[in-house]
Amino acid sequence: MHQFTGINACFAQMAFAISTYNLRFSDYLNVMMGSVQLLSAVFSVTYLYRYKKNKMILLGNLGMSLSAFGIAIGFLLLDTFSEAYWISVAFVLVLMGVNGATLSTVVWMYIPEVGIKN
Repeated sequence: MHQFTGINACFAQMAFAISTYNLRFSDYLNVMMGSVQLLSAVFSVTYLYRYKKNKMILLGNLGMSLSAFGIAIGFLLLDTFSEAYWISVAFVLVLMGVNGATLSTVVWMYIPEVGIKN
């Protein structure tokens, strides 16, 4: 599921893409993405068992898809507005937060539950 939503590509390539526009900030982007994802995952564990996993997966995919469109729009606007990469950075952080709060947590908690129910 993570390959479907492109999280690995965001982690691997986003700092390189942003370094074209702001070299100093790109050094911190991976740390910011990982921190947002970790904090949202820790927070989401508190409400994981109150909500259905299907709804969380659906909301996670919807939120990440909208964030991916926002990232694309930010990069498309670079021709007309030179500081539009900040739009992409904001949507990358939203994407990481949504991923950590929904998909990552559900998948991480679901796998041990399947193994226990033997």
